[in-house]
Amino acid sequence: MQYRKIHIIGGPGSGKTFSAAKLQQVTGLNGFDLDSVFWEKNEFAYVRSSEHARTEKLNHL
Repeated sequence: MQYRKIHIIGGPGSGKTFSAAKLQQVTGLNGFDLDSVFWEKNEFAYVRSSEHARTEKLNHL
C-alpha cells in the first residue's frame, strides 16, 4: 500500500507530533506542521495568517 498524504488530527497533547515522526521514519514521507501554515508569530502572539498567505504556503507544500 502506498500513501501520498496522511493527515493527523487531534487535541493538544494527544501525540500528533510523536505519531507523525514515527510515520515519517516508517514510510519515508515528508512531514509538514500545518500550524506554520495557518499561524504567523509576531513578537507578542500568534496571529492567524491571511487567506492569501495560507494559500501560497499550501501551494508550496
